[in-house]
Amino acid sequence: MGKIWLFDIDGVLTNPQKKKVPKALLLKLSILIDSNQPVAFVTGRSFAWAKARVIDQLDIKNPKNVFVSAEKGGVLSHFTGKKWTLTIDKKLAPPETLTNKVAKLIDEKFSKFMFLEPKFTMVTIEIRDGIDLKKFHDAQKELQKYLESYLVRDNLEKEFNIDSAIIATDVENKLSGKRLGTLRVFDWLQQRNENPDQFFAFGDTRSDIDIARTVFEKGHKVEFIFTGKKNLLPNEKLPFPVILYDGKYEKGTLDFLTKISI
Repeated sequence: MGKIWLFDIDGVLTNPQKKKVPKALLLKLSILIDSNQPVAFVTGRSFAWAKARVIDQLDIKNPKNVFVSAEKGGVLSHFTGKKWTLTIDKKLAPPETLTNKVAKLIDEKFSKFMFLEPKFTMVTIEIRDGIDLKKFHDAQKELQKYLESYLVRDNLEKEFNIDSAIIATDVENKLSGKRLGTLRVFDWLQQRNENPDQFFAFGDTRSDIDIARTVFEKGHKVEFIFTGKKNLLPNEKLPFPVILYDGKYEKGTLDFLTKISI
């Protein structure tokens, strides 16, 4: 019994453009983890990125309380003994020919605005540091047309999706997503023989709603803290409490963790 905290990373722990977790928020996360409250990062980021930019920046004594569901459930990691495990679901990975084709496209046509982030189970094209968001989004729309044509040409459109977000575009297996990423957290809890009675889920995009929805559908009490733009939320009422920080991103998360008893 107890609390568990599920965090997306971009737009929740970081500002989408700065891509850095502020020190005050790192301190709050460290307090959660060392107070024996499980913390899970449910992210589309690679594990390497999450570890370098988030986990390695924490001041914690109890890394066994941390779980990373990276690449939208495709890559998993937790701390055992003296090292981080790494589990890769290779059946989710796109063909290498597609990855190479996208890499060539980015290099030849879009390298000014974006780059290919190394991953195991998906293809991610991310905004370059310092690029104006509007210019990136304009290029992102053009990129999407190329990616759609690649999937059709290679007969992959039934197996893979294109997911365009604020700072990146993902070509991902249709089995991947924040729902799969959250289900991986439940597998980890089962291994630990833990059954928390209160879940807190943090997100900033429409797809992050699936984190809280998956918890709710599993029969658990959950609060959803939404730090993105409110116009991304659906019009219909969600079946769990939503706490809204309209476009405050990492500041909204820090505000919530500061006010709540942890």
